[in-house]
Amino acid sequence: MTADNIINDIISFISKYIKELAGRDVIEEIRTYKDPDYGTVIEITFDLDTKEALDLGLKLIKSITFKDYEAIINVKWTGENNVTKDEIEDYLIEVIYRPKAKEPSDISEERDKR
Repeated sequence: MTADNIINDIISFISKYIKELAGRDVIEEIRTYKDPDYGTVIEITFDLDTKEALDLGLKLIKSITFKDYEAIINVKWTGENNVTKDEIEDYLIEVIYRPKAKEPSDISEERDKR
């Protein structure tokens, strides 16, 4: 499997998973690019306000990780900026000190058990 196939599979999974988490389609755009310092970046732009986008992004990064592929998830939003600087710092702290996430395959297996 090529790197492009892997990233396409990851994007497909993330798109479906976000829709499941949000209960509706909230993705305006998903794009990938190579950052010289961080490697592969998956940038997700939500059609949500800041608080909703950050909450959803945090749920996403807390719940998945990539087993054989390194990628960074970057969250953007198109809606109103409705959080304070302190609230954004709180989100960053949660991202930095998040517990180990589950593999996407683990999530699918758990969902199948229900």
